[in-house]
Amino acid sequence: MNAQRPPVHVIACLVVLFSACSVWSLDKADPETSSGSRQADAEKPDAAQWPDRIGPFEFESDDGLSSIRPGLSLQLLFSYENEQASSAGRQNSASIQSRRIRPTLKGHIHGDDISYYLHLSTNVGSLELIDLYFDFRIVPDVVIRVGQCKIPFTRYRIMSFKNLTFPDWPSVTEYFGAERQMGLSLHNGYEKQKEFAYVIGAYTGQNARAAHTTELAHTYGMSVSNPSDLTDPAPPDEFHPELAGHFSYNYGGIDTKTDTDWNGGKVRFSLGISAAWDIRPVRYVDIAQRIAPEFLLKVSNISFFTAFYAGFVQDTYLGSVSDPAPAVMGALVQTSYLFIKRVEISARYAYVDTNNEILEDARMRATADADIAPEDLDKIGVVNQEHEAALGINFYIIGTNLKLQTDVSWLGTRLVHEERDDVRVRSQLTLAF
Repeated sequence: MNAQRPPVHVIACLVVLFSACSVWSLDKADPETSSGSRQADAEKPDAAQWPDRIGPFEFESDDGLSSIRPGLSLQLLFSYENEQASSAGRQNSASIQSRRIRPTLKGHIHGDDISYYLHLSTNVGSLELIDLYFDFRIVPDVVIRVGQCKIPFTRYRIMSFKNLTFPDWPSVTEYFGAERQMGLSLHNGYEKQKEFAYVIGAYTGQNARAAHTTELAHTYGMSVSNPSDLTDPAPPDEFHPELAGHFSYNYGGIDTKTDTDWNGGKVRFSLGISAAWDIRPVRYVDIAQRIAPEFLLKVSNISFFTAFYAGFVQDTYLGSVSDPAPAVMGALVQTSYLFIKRVEISARYAYVDTNNEILEDARMRATADADIAPEDLDKIGVVNQEHEAALGINFYIIGTNLKLQTDVSWLGTRLVHEERDDVRVRSQLTLAF
């Protein structure tokens, strides 16, 4: 019961805060003209048009140099799956759940030279720190970020979940990430990338959450800790620095914060490459080196995105492979078309391949580990390939602030001794501002 109380308290506080924002906005207006202005606005033809955005809601100091902007993301997800339970038949399952409940606070202090961001997860039964960082602008193209945030591994993953073309991330992020870490970054526009964009940083090496970059550990049958759980945080690992960087060339003023082409018009593109190097990775858990080139193209409300991934390990159980050893490869291809500014159709294919020598290494380690139950041995080191092919349709009810996303996917899993083909249908309603 106690685990469910924090979300209620946080949401209640946000409701009060948003109400205060509305009152504060009216108070800023001239009391002699505010009622007349509201009446005039109601008489304008534009007032009857369907809105394209919600908010933002913001507190601002009298001098305009400091601000606080609260935000909230709510997602309700319906999911239906037809799974190959065994060679004898299939099974169906359906569920509806609150996928995300995430309040945020962001703003700036004493002008735009210092900004901050706080991002929490308050879903039912959990309370988790997602992001907490400060940005200090030294000069326009040199900004220092300190705190917990996504490491800069691909523009695609730097992008917010609120801008995804599909209901959620594909399988490649479970293997390659990026995930949040504590550290220090140097950049010229982390999320809002300029024509020549860079982000480089040094981080602790330990994932701050247990959501992405976890599948190498699962391949070896290892559990993944969650230091960001505010109710029962896992202890930090011994410090093992990880260096990461993302560099890109962005042509034609392309908006890199989203894959959807909202602006239409001429050809624009983003060409980037990302790399990460864990200097002393945790054995069986951390990918030692990762690299990912990526390409995003937009023209006339059509978008096309592709990325390729490679991950290497530094140490194995048998020690029979080269050092560093190729561990996992992956690819992602995605396209979408936005029409009448309200409806978008999309397609996606994701592929992950785990090296057979790594799978054998994981099985040998599990067999020699007396702490692993015999019934769990068949689940370790068996997933050779994962395929995801999906078709989707999005309805932007109020821009990206209120949208309904639906997709149908074929999920092909190639195990060491068998093949599985599953079907998944998802429909997700998102409110985010």
